[in-house]
Amino acid sequence: MTYLAVWLLALGAGDLARPGAELGGRRPSWLPVLVSVPVAVLSWPLLGQRGGWHLLALLGIVLLLVVWARSSAAAVSSGLRARDHGDGEGDGDDRAHDPSAAAAALLRSAGRHRLVAGASLLVGLVALFALAGVDAAAGGPLARWWGSLGLPRLGRVPLDRALMVLAVMLAQIGTGNVVVRLVLDAAGAHSQPGVLRGGRWLGPMERVFVVGLALAGQATAASVVIAAKGILRFPELQDQRGPGQRIDVVTEYFLLGSFTSWLVALGCALLAL
Repeated sequence: MTYLAVWLLALGAGDLARPGAELGGRRPSWLPVLVSVPVAVLSWPLLGQRGGWHLLALLGIVLLLVVWARSSAAAVSSGLRARDHGDGEGDGDDRAHDPSAAAAALLRSAGRHRLVAGASLLVGLVALFALAGVDAAAGGPLARWWGSLGLPRLGRVPLDRALMVLAVMLAQIGTGNVVVRLVLDAAGAHSQPGVLRGGRWLGPMERVFVVGLALAGQATAASVVIAAKGILRFPELQDQRGPGQRIDVVTEYFLLGSFTSWLVALGCALLAL
């Protein structure tokens, strides 16, 4: 699954260039493209992927990376601006006209961008997984370097699988946060400022831990980690709800984000097994 591993590796590397789960206003939306596309392009000669078919696959991977980066950034940015308009924090010209109409237009735009971003992920996973049986095995200079390490345990691991493990681990850090944010936005579940903010750091660490345990054959230990998170978070769910905010609102935000995060981790673990 060389194509799929390269795509996930470039995707994860590009999403590391984002400012956490917040995609709007602080860094340009094209910054992930400047990271992910070079990673994919440079991986091709290093892995010995040559020929017209391989170049066509690389072109498709680059297109998917660009669509994901631009559409996911636009989706979150439009959602943030829509909430600003809904709270009366838009600029003066917009408030002078119709802030509710502007917010509705931004929400529709965010929904379209989320749909495109989700489609790019789905198409990438399905298409590149379908090509796993016909793509060339990893070779080239990187395979020669891998074989020259002289480490017995690593030497028995095919480079394709090692690359996939690295890719899924990297995807847990940045891409996982973006996926969780898009799902929360799509469901309209938002926390108050300062509530459960640690999830942006705990989420990636939890996903990496779960994937690592799953790859080590310790699925039971991974389930214990998931159960412990709910127990440890429960007091915080009660204490950090906003003024007048019901506990079920905060719980919905926590559960939806957690289940999405776990699905990302488990899905990536299945790819690397």
